Amino acid sequence: MMYREIGSEFWDSGGGTNASRKDLPSWLDWGTENRFLASGRTALDFIIRDILATQKFQRVYLPSYCCHTMIDPFLAHNIEVEFYDVIINGSGLLEINLEQGQGCDVVLIMNYFGFIQSGFSEIIKQLKMKPSTVVIEDATHSAFCNKRFHEMSDYTYASFRKWFATPGGAIAAKMKSPFLIKAPQNVHTEYVNLRKGAMTSKAQYMNKKSSEKELYLKTFAEAENLLDQDYTDYLIDDLSMSILSRLNVDSLRKKRIQNGRLILEKMVEGKHVQKLISDISDDECPLFIPVKVHPTQRTNLKQYLSKNNVYCPSHWPSSPSHQLNARTIDLYNFELSIVCDQRYDKNHISKMITIINNFTT
Repeated sequence: MMYREIGSEFWDSGGGTNASRKDLPSWLDWGTENRFLASGRTALDFIIRDILATQKFQRVYLPSYCCHTMIDPFLAHNIEVEFYDVIINGSGLLEINLEQGQGCDVVLIMNYFGFIQSGFSEIIKQLKMKPSTVVIEDATHSAFCNKRFHEMSDYTYASFRKWFATPGGAIAAKMKSPFLIKAPQNVHTEYVNLRKGAMTSKAQYMNKKSSEKELYLKTFAEAENLLDQDYTDYLIDDLSMSILSRLNVDSLRKKRIQNGRLILEKMVEGKHVQKLISDISDDECPLFIPVKVHPTQRTNLKQYLSKNNVYCPSHWPSSPSHQLNARTIDLYNFELSIVCDQRYDKNHISKMITIINNFTT
């Protein structure tokens, strides 16, 4: 089946609403104790508050390459943010330059796009030489790799809505002991209903039962704006919990690896486009395939793709919360994320790559 468009938000794929929080699949068994929450921001805020229950901290060390939603929860607690460099190195690949934490009490680490950064275990060991240092691992991008997170981290969390069709859902885990703060009791009903409505509207559009594309785009945007303003202390909703519980992880991994490898094989590099990763191991699972495109050409390429009903995002837009320098701003200006998810088969991927190659060659 050829869809009306490739990329952008997931749409409603149906499914029940009954959820069990007691009999969960093994892939959701994270840490000593975990909580299922509304969103990644909700999970990070929950972790921050749990740390503050035992120790006051004033500074956090974050990767320069991150979403503003990873910065804002710290600022909301009046915590000073410092950044370590994540850059495109001389070989054209992602490079993480994390030193000793420069006196920060808390350090946040992450892998990117489902590809495992070597040396993280040693970095965590070095960070933990100062016993009071707390390591938070954002496992959103590595949630479906064979090694999702590092056991030496103190906390880990992940948001799931970029991986498959779900109104919301995130996990926060404490690795070595139970949480000290109480779990949320309320669902963010308004947000969930907006997301469900948007997913249903997009399903109708994709199945050619509606031509109102602007309706689902507007509703998705309303949900995101609401979450920007109100994300703290919310439990996961029952539908998202049910989707998580029933997810076929093996199928998701297999399809994404196949699609990612096809993209790497068929995409033609040239003066406009360069791959930021070279291969995909069996232990990895790509969220997207990141490529480097010159900023002027990136705008033109995204417009060209849009005209051909292909929507590839850039990670991430910079914000006033970021503190970027000449080296670290490059990723924000150059990166384009090529869609590789399980919605699409080799025909969809081949069509998309042909469109990209026609632009770049």
